[in-house]
Amino acid sequence: MTTEAELIALIQEAYGDGSLDLHRGHQPVQDVLDEVLGISHDELHVRMQEQDLATVATDIGVDPQTLIDALVEYWSPAIDTVLATGEITETEGGQYREALEEAFEFRVTWDGQEAMPTFAGLSA
Repeated sequence: MTTEAELIALIQEAYGDGSLDLHRGHQPVQDVLDEVLGISHDELHVRMQEQDLATVATDIGVDPQTLIDALVEYWSPAIDTVLATGEITETEGGQYREALEEAFEFRVTWDGQEAMPTFAGLSA
């Protein structure tokens, strides 16, 4: 990842795929889910038929913010990479980190009802 356009697409991907209901398509975040939640892929599938990730985390004794923080940490190097190219400023890098956290907070707490946000980049 070396461009701001790729970074924008990555943050949109962090929201998950709303067409997949509560499941959201967890393949891009599976490694983090495995590490933080410590449950099998199959168990996660069963739980996510009726629960959002925040409820799954809480039910197994994990603070949902811990999961959000781990997801942000895992994906943040992409921001650093684009920052290193000079395509974005330090300030913009911070704004992209905030956008990434908002996206993962939405993904983890999404109840299946709220409309899927669209991330088109930083506001001018």
